[in-house]
Amino acid sequence: SGILYSLFTKHGHLEIDLDALKKISKQYSIQAEIAVVYTPPGYLEELKNPQNWEESLQTAMSCARKIFEEKKALAVGEVGLDYYWPLSSYLQLYENISENQTENLVEKRFEELLQKPEIQRCIEWQKEVLRRWIFIAKEVNLPLVIHDRDAFEDIVKIIEDCKFPPQKVMFHCYNSTPENAALSAQKGYFISIPA
Repeated sequence: SGILYSLFTKHGHLEIDLDALKKISKQYSIQAEIAVVYTPPGYLEELKNPQNWEESLQTAMSCARKIFEEKKALAVGEVGLDYYWPLSSYLQLYENISENQTENLVEKRFEELLQKPEIQRCIEWQKEVLRRWIFIAKEVNLPLVIHDRDAFEDIVKIIEDCKFPPQKVMFHCYNSTPENAALSAQKGYFISIPA
C-alpha cells in the first residue's frame, strides 16, 4: 500500500554462516548490516584447540570476502583485540569457575592471567588475526571497525605498524580511558561511545 518497511541493524553477533545470514536478511527485509561478527561455534573449546584456529579464521575470511566481492560491505569489522574473553574462558575451562563469577576475578587477576601460556598463545593469535583483517581492509579499500577490550595500546601499535590510515579507523563501543580517547582524536581515529 505504498509504505515500504525496512529494517536496519547496526550490530549483530552471529554463530551462523553467510548463506543463513542472507536467508534471514531476506526473510526479515534487513537492508543493511553494519557490524556482523562471525563467531565460530564452540568458541570456548577453541581456546583448548589452537590447531583449529586457522581453519575457523579461514572460514570467517572466506565469508567476508564474498561480501566484499558483492560490494555490500561498508567497512571491515568489527575486528580487534579482546583480552577479557580469553581470561574469562581460561577461568571457566581450567579452574571450573562459572561464567557469571569470572568478571570480578578477571579484573582482580588480570596481570597474573595475562602471563599464562594459554592466554599468551591466544593473544598472539588475536594480534595475527587483526593484522590479516587490516591487510584485507587495505586490499578492498574499506575502513576498519575496531573492537577493543583491555587492549587499546596493542591495537594502536598494530594499526600503526600496518600503516593503516587513522582516518579510516573507528573504535566501536569505546570503553577505554579518557586519555586514550584524547589520543584517538589526536591520531584521527573515530570512536563510538555506547549510550
